[in-house]
Amino acid sequence: MLRLLRGGFFLLFMAALAAGGGCTLLGFAASKLPQTVKPRYQGFAGQSVAVMVWADRGVRTDFEGIQLDLAGTVQTILQNAKADEFEKTLWPYEARSIVRFQREHPEIEAQSATEIAERIGGITRLIYIEIGNFTTHSDDSLQLMRGQVTANLKVIEITGGKAAVVYDESNLHSLWPKNQREGVVNIEASRVYQETVRQFAAEIANRFITHYAED
Repeated sequence: MLRLLRGGFFLLFMAALAAGGGCTLLGFAASKLPQTVKPRYQGFAGQSVAVMVWADRGVRTDFEGIQLDLAGTVQTILQNAKADEFEKTLWPYEARSIVRFQREHPEIEAQSATEIAERIGGITRLIYIEIGNFTTHSDDSLQLMRGQVTANLKVIEITGGKAAVVYDESNLHSLWPKNQREGVVNIEASRVYQETVRQFAAEIANRFITHYAED
């Protein structure tokens, strides 16, 4: 029966095309197809890549693991994506190794992203994320929970020991839940934190891989 229904729909569809409504129907069908979004930066394939997260001191005080959690999630998404943009890409460092480097060298707090990239060694690309603000509570009420993050994003290329910023995006802003700007109740702060990190990491990763546009 299902096969017959499908066949009947196909015949009706073809009849409509023959009747002159083909362009309209094809346009409607095309509008319903998933739309792909191209990467904003393409230059990771065959390179050695690391992810580093810098966070404001106040953010690190409230969320001690934010650097490791965000960097690790971004790296995991990109590694598991199996995208053409990351074909033969090497990941010489785990996120925790980069965080350890940051903690063992507090002097890099005063250095630029390019200076830091030149010090890491063994990489040719650095995804550098600067978090300026991260909260799990609504600005309107402490009773309302809402994840919010504001950050800057850079991609740094290292060639012959010299680093240069080749992609720079400022004031990235993300909310979780996306469609709840006032906040939600009866939810643990730990879950808001985890979901906000996961969502923001996915938004960053989507800047570097071909993906379907959201509705």
